[in-house]
Amino acid sequence: MRVTLDTNVVLSGLDGKDGGVLATLRRLHESGTIHIAVSSRALQDKHSDSDKQRMQRDLAAFVQLPRVAAPFRFDESYWDGHDVFCGEADGRVGDALERIFGVVPSRMGKRKNQLRDVDHLTAHWMARRDVFLTNDQGILDKATKLLQFGIRVMNPADFLKQHGP
Repeated sequence: MRVTLDTNVVLSGLDGKDGGVLATLRRLHESGTIHIAVSSRALQDKHSDSDKQRMQRDLAAFVQLPRVAAPFRFDESYWDGHDVFCGEADGRVGDALERIFGVVPSRMGKRKNQLRDVDHLTAHWMARRDVFLTNDQGILDKATKLLQFGIRVMNPADFLKQHGP
């Protein structure tokens, strides 16, 4: 099973706030039971952290995880990063996800995190992964709408109850 981790799942694990969920997911990955990855947009999420020491710790953790390519965006992507230019089908899904989340890239301002959520989900979809794990209630509330694109989202603890050790 191919599992994409939202940024908040990794950060909760690094901060010790997840009760060992991230460690369990990593053990399942190492045993070959699941394959975990993060979106390449996770790196951009962390570059906006004002705590530079925490940012360096978190970036080091993200670099160790397998990544799936997020859609390339000007003012978001790094030229030497893993982001990719989208094909027509990928672009249509990304546009539909932007509508579901109510984001307009040219007018983001304080809603930049929601645009990044869209990019994480688009990366997950483009890589044809099975489950997107998140603690973000805004994403979890849209689970039914996301299923129409084949994007299955779950809370990490619920996922482990069904698929864990």
